Amino acid sequence: MPRSQMMTAIAQATILGTLDLVAAEHLYSRALYNLDPAFASTFNYEQPWKEYYMKQLPREVVCLLIVNCLRYVWYIWLERVLPTRPRPKLDMAPKRTASIDNEVEEEKIIADWIAQGRIRRSSMSWCNILTKVLLDLTVANVFFTVVVEISHRAVRLNNRGLSLEGFGMTIALAAVGQLFSLTPPLSLLAFIVSPAHQRIVFEDGVYLVFTVFFALFLGKLGPWLMTFELVQEAWKNGTRAAQEAMANETAGNITFHTLEEL
Repeated sequence: MPRSQMMTAIAQATILGTLDLVAAEHLYSRALYNLDPAFASTFNYEQPWKEYYMKQLPREVVCLLIVNCLRYVWYIWLERVLPTRPRPKLDMAPKRTASIDNEVEEEKIIADWIAQGRIRRSSMSWCNILTKVLLDLTVANVFFTVVVEISHRAVRLNNRGLSLEGFGMTIALAAVGQLFSLTPPLSLLAFIVSPAHQRIVFEDGVYLVFTVFFALFLGKLGPWLMTFELVQEAWKNGTRAAQEAMANETAGNITFHTLEEL
């Protein structure tokens, strides 16, 4: 894989991912204040400017870089093993089989031949696409969830350092949660329409658009939805569970730091 192509894709994806984090930090906080000021105040969802931009965000960007490098390599390898459109071999194609230095040059030659009508474009292999989606939602999902959690703990985003307390449950909940999010349909769409070297850029761009859209939707329609008794009851139950989880998390952190100081 060309190094410049890889670096460009990783940089673009990291920029989009950073914008996604910033949008989520500010837009969701405003939406939550409009939805339930007491809930937003309890969780202090939006951090002070200096605390977020000088400490937390740089650490999260480091995690993004690590994950994006691995995601890029994963998608390139997956496309080589299970190509969306199986490519014709050059030795089976028309003449002009001079030395081919790399796969990018080979792709350009094949694209030229397709444009000239000298060879036909291969049809999509749905078997390969669905297999890649399955691997992406299982093997890759668990692996990248582990990488993200380890990266977060390594840079002390949650003040636990490299403690493995609650690690298994966190991984399980995060991995299963991905299956009920935007990830499955986006994974399928990305394997169909996006080239392998641009897949991480495509996915992070879609996540950014979705974050902005959903936060604005929540901020505008959330107060209206809260007028329904069913929604109010569901929100109260969710808030109660979140507060209990936060209390347990805080207790765990206090115990950890007390032992650390000793």
